[in-house]
Amino acid sequence: MNHWLYERISENDGDRKPSFSVQATHNWFRALSFEIQNSHGKTNEEQIASCREFYRNVPKLKTQPVLGDIFEPLFFSVINLAIIRARSFLISSRSLASSSLS
Repeated sequence: MNHWLYERISENDGDRKPSFSVQATHNWFRALSFEIQNSHGKTNEEQIASCREFYRNVPKLKTQPVLGDIFEPLFFSVINLAIIRARSFLISSRSLASSSLS
């Protein structure tokens, strides 16, 4: 498995222990699993049935959501995706150019 991020954090700051967050995340998931099983059942079928029952009883909204609240984050995510794609294209182009010059 590639541990690039872990190695990058470790080399820049020797005092940081990124592996500590792994244990914290593991503990959080165990606690979440415990809560879900106690509230909604132990099996997937029981949990799905519990969630369906909950959402059947949620009152329907009488107003329509403001479309700007929906489309603004969508617009920014599309922009971010376009920037990431453009940057990855530039990086790969530079790699090809430098390898062809060597």
